[in-house]
Amino acid sequence: MRMCQSLMIKYPLDNAGEQELNLLLRYRNNIAHGDQNMPIDMMRIDQFSHIAQFILVEVASEVSDCSVNAYWRR
Repeated sequence: MRMCQSLMIKYPLDNAGEQELNLLLRYRNNIAHGDQNMPIDMMRIDQFSHIAQFILVEVASEVSDCSVNAYWRR
């Protein structure tokens, strides 16, 4: 959220999306720190892929709009 605020772009997630993002980050952190008990299945991979793609598309759209309309100059 703070990154979006500093770039003056709309934050793309509601509470449900924020919870999904937090779950993705928790999974990522646990796996990165060697937790081998994390259940990894296709449903979870699809869920995480969906939230990551949604965030990237929304942020890219906002940055593009900002660039086209020169919002940073205001």
